[in-house]
This record gives sequence, structure tokens and C-alpha cells, in this order.
Amino acid sequence: MSEGDTSTGSGRGLVSMRRRSTWLGLAVVVGGGATAFGIANGFSQPLATFLAGAGALTAGVLAYRNGQNSRDQAEIHHKDDTARERERHQIDLERERERHRDDSRRARESALRDRYTAVATQIAHESAAIRQAGVYALTALADDWHAFGEDDERQVCINLLQWYLRVPFLAATDPKNPDLSEREIRQTIVGILTQRRRRPDNDPKSWAFTAISLDQISLPECHLGNLDLAGFCLDGAYLRDVIMNGANLDHANLTRANLTGANLGHANLGHANLSSANLSEADLTGVKLGGANLIHANLTGANLGSANLGSAKLTGANLTGAKLCSANLTYADLTGANLGSANLNGANLIHADLGSANLIHADLTGAKLGSTNLTRVVHGDSTRWPIDFVPPPPYS
Repeated sequence: MSEGDTSTGSGRGLVSMRRRSTWLGLAVVVGGGATAFGIANGFSQPLATFLAGAGALTAGVLAYRNGQNSRDQAEIHHKDDTARERERHQIDLERERERHRDDSRRARESALRDRYTAVATQIAHESAAIRQAGVYALTALADDWHAFGEDDERQVCINLLQWYLRVPFLAATDPKNPDLSEREIRQTIVGILTQRRRRPDNDPKSWAFTAISLDQISLPECHLGNLDLAGFCLDGAYLRDVIMNGANLDHANLTRANLTGANLGHANLGHANLSSANLSEADLTGVKLGGANLIHANLTGANLGSANLGSAKLTGANLTGAKLCSANLTYADLTGANLGSANLNGANLIHADLGSANLIHADLTGAKLGSTNLTRVVHGDSTRWPIDFVPPPPYS
């Protein structure tokens, strides 16, 4: 039986008891009156005696009922006091739990902040091994801040990793004694940033919605092959002699990036922004640059053999001495581009394809065109051809 049912039963019991008490009192009065009346008749006692006895009995009944009512009221007050006391206890208990939760949260937050201070010291340590350990510790701390519900603090950790990559790291002056440890640390950071960015949104270790930009980073001679850097911002990055063969850089922003001597063989740079980037002497063999923005890019001496540059924007690009054997340049915009001394001859009669390309104001002085496909190429009086070369009829 529930508490409510018990209370209802108790109430009914009190009512029943009161009724029995009332009938008992009346019975006593009637019985007393009858007895008094009989005695009065038998012994000729005056009527006053009977009335006095009846009054005494009635007073007794009333006194009993008043006492019972007082006891009932006392019991009700006791129950009310008990309920109020229980409620106060519950409120006090909840307040205590809330204080405990607040104290625990403050203690955990303090511990996380202490960890950040310790990790920041590791990141700046002279020992490469300690710096590398600091990178992993900072990554774990970022995840713990996220679990704690403070994504702003997680972003602070990520920003520190990005800051590390922006600290200038010059290529080794002595090729025989490169700083391999520092190179490995930077490669690790880039790997962490890119891999975490690619994790599913519902993964607690995903950094999909964090602010990650690799602009102005310094990664000379680092090995970043096969990394997925699609869509990343590497604006102004220093990537001289970096190895990124096979990397995915689709739609990446590499504006003004220094990729001198970089190895990007067979990398995917489709629709990437490489405007004003320095790709001189870079290995771009078989690279996918379809639809890429290479406006004013420096491709001096770059190897673009078998590269796909279809529909690429090469307005004002410098391709002096570039190797374009077997390259696909169909529909490419080479307006004002410099292809002086560029080699477009391919082995086994597979030459570059400039079909439907725009060569208005382009400079091809000294270029090796051989049997390059110039079908429907757009050119004009401003186009400069190799000496003794007979250009095809202009197409517009």
C-alpha cells in the first residue's frame, strides 16, 4: 500500500473511531438516564438527580471527544513537520551535491590548465624528443578539453600546434647533416592536423569544425607524401624542396606558397589555387592541375611532363625552360604567359597538347614545339613564336 493509501486509511480510521465514540457516549447517556429514571421511580429520588447524572455523563463524552481531537491534530502536525523536515533535508542534500559538482569541475579545469602550462614548456624545450612528446601531449589535451565541454580551450591547443609550424625552419645548410628530428616533428604535426580534420563529425577526436589553417607554415625538405590536404589553406607556406608526391591537394589554397624544388609528382592539385606561387625547378611529373589557378605562378625550369593542365589558368605565368613533354594544356589560358625555351616535345612522338589553348600575348620564343598539337589554338599578332616557326591559322 502506498503512502497516500495509508494516509487515506488512517483518516477513515479516525472518522470511524469518532463515530463509535459518539454513539458510545449517547448510549452511556441514555443508559445512565434510564437507570437514573428507574432508581428515581423505585426510590422516589428527585428528577434533579437524574438530570445531574445525565449532565455528568455528557460532559465526560465531550471531554473524551475533545481529547481525541487534540490527539488527532497533534498527529497531523507531526506528519506535516516530518514532511517539511524531509523536504528540507532533500534540498540540503541537492545543494551539497551541486557544491561537490562545482568543486570537482573547478579542480578538473585547474588540472587541465596546469597540463597546458607543462605541455607548452615541452613544446619549447631544446630536446627534440621532448618537443615530440609535447606534440602528442598537446593533442591529447585538446581532446580532453573537448570532453570537458570547452571547445574554445581545445582551439587554443590546436593554435599552438599551428604556431609551431610557423616558426621559421630553414633548410639545412649542410645537406650531409640535416635536422632530421625537427623535420619529423613538423611532419607529425601536419599529419595530426590533417588526419583529425578528416575524421567523421561524430568522432569525439574529430577536429572537423575547428579552425585549421596551414598558411605561412615552414616545412622545407619535409616528407608529406600521400597526405590528404584537400581544401586546406597553405597561403604563403614555405615548402621549399618538400616531398608531396601523391598528396591530395584538390582545391587547396597555395597562394604565394614557396614550392621551389618541391616534389609533387602525381599529386592531385585539381582546381587548387597556386596564384603567384613559386614552383621553380619543382617536380610536377604527372601532376593533376586541371582547372587550377596558376596566374602569375613561377614555373621556371619545372618538370611538367605528362601533367594535366587542362583548362588551367596560366595567365602571366612564367614557364621559361619548363619541361612540358606530353603535357595536356587543352583549353588552358596562357594569356601573357612566358614559355621561352620551354620544351613541349615528347618522347615516342607524344607531344604536348595545346589544343584550343589561349596564347594571346604569350611568349614562345625559343620554345621547342616540334609536333605539338596546336589545333584551334587562339593566338594573334601579340603572340611571339619561335624563329622560323610557321604558326597555324588563328582561331577565334
